Amino acid sequence: SGASSPTGDAVESPDTPPLTVTSAGAAAASAAAERGGGVGGSRPLGICAAASVGLFGGSVLVPLKFLPSDEFSGVASLAFLPSFGCGCLAAAASLAAAFRACRGEPVPLGSRGTLLAGLGSGLVWNLSNACQLLAMSAYSVPYGVAYPILQASLVVAGLLGIFLFREIRQPSAIAVFFASA
Repeated sequence: SGASSPTGDAVESPDTPPLTVTSAGAAAASAAAERGGGVGGSRPLGICAAASVGLFGGSVLVPLKFLPSDEFSGVASLAFLPSFGCGCLAAAASLAAAFRACRGEPVPLGSRGTLLAGLGSGLVWNLSNACQLLAMSAYSVPYGVAYPILQASLVVAGLLGIFLFREIRQPSAIAVFFASA
């Protein structure tokens, strides 16, 4: 049987099902966060990654500005989503190829549970994109209002991580979360 981690989750062992690999990763991340460090990274790298997420996330819908507004208004703006999904797939494949080229090893994919969680979160995220497109095109909600509402999901996820999953336990880290939210 598998060993127990500091958070009480099962740790990977030969007779533990693959789904608990994710739990072991969460336990390692939680333990590293409690020590005040990250998981396998540096502060400048983390700041660059956060800035990149803000830059790319904030420009997700920029290509829509180049579409003819008379043809792609209202519900017709949803026609953009399949090409957006293909672009995300191509970008992810490019990043995986770059990772392999730099490290000389394939990207670790994790377990089946990790794959299903990733696919599920991608589905929910793209559904939220569809709702944002509809709000902006069919109901004339400005981008400056629609995008922050979409990003409020980060606050909900953070609250779940703090109170339900207990991923963040340091009072100072929780205070920074609430100050930033």
